[in-house]
Amino acid sequence: MKIVILGAGAVGGLFGGLLAKAGQDVWMLEKDKDLVGAIKENGVSIINGGETICARVNVTSDPQEIQSCDLVLLCVKSFDTGEAVRGITHLIKGEATLLTLQTGLGNLETAGSIVPIQNILGGITYNGSTLLSPGRVRHTARGATFIGEVDGKETLRVSEIAQTFNAAGIETEISDNIIGHIWSKAIVYSGINPLTATFQAKNGQLLDRMASVSLLTVIVEEGMEVAKAYGKKFVYDDPYEQLFAICKKTSEHISPMLQDIMNHRKTEIEALNGAIVARGKKVGIPTPVNSTLANIIKFLEKKDN
Repeated sequence: MKIVILGAGAVGGLFGGLLAKAGQDVWMLEKDKDLVGAIKENGVSIINGGETICARVNVTSDPQEIQSCDLVLLCVKSFDTGEAVRGITHLIKGEATLLTLQTGLGNLETAGSIVPIQNILGGITYNGSTLLSPGRVRHTARGATFIGEVDGKETLRVSEIAQTFNAAGIETEISDNIIGHIWSKAIVYSGINPLTATFQAKNGQLLDRMASVSLLTVIVEEGMEVAKAYGKKFVYDDPYEQLFAICKKTSEHISPMLQDIMNHRKTEIEALNGAIVARGKKVGIPTPVNSTLANIIKFLEKKDN
């Protein structure tokens, strides 16, 4: 399978390296010239405990260098989705598939406004990864990946992609409710990511204080009310139990939002708490804690600029 990875950061590097090591024809498309240069020279390295996996991949910053593919994995930050998808419209034709693998709301809708929705699959992953340096990724937490058709049908292309991922060591399940998975993860991580960024804490440390546990609970509660108003079906029997389980399982993980704040980068707050606030306003659901937290993160983004 010829696979194009949009974004050579932590998630793109993890998936690209594992798929290439498993023998897939992997191309990485990345606008950062330093990342491109490093991967051309050294390939991708994935550090997992005491083991390091190294893989050679094709890499470019020019979308036109790639003329065709079977699958595109969308691994860029949510605020880059539109630009990234517009750059590869020539690839999404015929049987070629675009699979979103991002955290947050709105990515499917943005991609579907640019390329045919019938060519798009939804996905999420609970694998934790950190970009240590260009082309070097630490696999910080193993977790399941879920993919599925937007309409919930199980199709041959979903089965083939799941088989390809599983053969590469990426634990993958097919979901008939991928929209529910996307909303459920967005709501849980709207608690974890901005609180770790605000408190400068690792995921597990959020469970060490009653104050942060209470905030996590209220943030998720607000998100759940918004989701229910939109008729979204949760994939967790107990979202709070899932929230605390993720914090424990990824206890040593530095969240992407904390990494962004530490490195003075723009965060994905608008695809998480910002998206929940905006959708809540449309249906008259108040989300004061999500709104406050979104404003705090926007302040932290700009305070050093």
